Amino acid sequence: MQRSGIEWTDYTANPLRARNRRTGAVGHYCEHMSRGCQNCYAEGWNARTRGGYGTGLPYRPSSLDELELFVDGGVLAEVRGRRKPCRLFWCSMTDLALHVYSDSFRDEVLDVIDATPHITHQVLTKRPEALGAYLARRYAGRPLPASLWVGATVEDQDQADRRLPALRGIPAAVRWLSCEPLLEAVRLDLDGVRWVVVGGESGAGRGREGVHQAAGRQRHRGDGRAPADRLQGQGHRPLAGGSSRARVPLISPRRPVDSRPAPAPRRGGARSGTPRAG
Repeated sequence: MQRSGIEWTDYTANPLRARNRRTGAVGHYCEHMSRGCQNCYAEGWNARTRGGYGTGLPYRPSSLDELELFVDGGVLAEVRGRRKPCRLFWCSMTDLALHVYSDSFRDEVLDVIDATPHITHQVLTKRPEALGAYLARRYAGRPLPASLWVGATVEDQDQADRRLPALRGIPAAVRWLSCEPLLEAVRLDLDGVRWVVVGGESGAGRGREGVHQAAGRQRHRGDGRAPADRLQGQGHRPLAGGSSRARVPLISPRRPVDSRPAPAPRRGGARSGTPRAG
């Protein structure tokens, strides 16, 4: 569990780990899923093996034969032992729904989420169909934890069309989108989506277009409203005019845009009406 510089969360927790069988170096593993993975920041960090961190291998299926996947119980214990509310982004270096992780691995994470309702738990995936299927198996008709926010990454129109319907099928208390990296203008139907984060690419080889240029071309629904309580923009690449960061509304909301991250939930669960950035 580490303090995070990501604007919309407080901490990250990465218990799904990978060990290089040859060198013993420990890092993470994931696989490219779509265009948004091309300049993956996590893969870059994992490949550098600086300071003893990272397996030194790319996020490719060919790396699996050289890796041992495991759950870091120390990370889970640290989260379980936290008593103060906070916003926690799970598996920022990989994807909880990745097919190489067994349900037993995922269960260890969800056991901690179930046991810590005072923490707002953010889970973000490029595989909402797989995550939704797992959650349905685990909870078998029981409600998902109220503190669990389930999000999907949408970087272009193709993935918006694929992932949004799958995300809506997950009965999470808060469903959210990360349009980061936002690679093109997209048309979004935000019914059932409570929170949207917008940003540009941050990895090596990132595109040159400023996030405000893409976001500024967003097209909204005919009524000019979005069923989102809060929309937040952030950029991680240089923008026109020399600014390195920007906050840009993705779509015209029916309420004034509040670009600050929403607060963590109060003890006892989230109130209705306004979501909390977890």
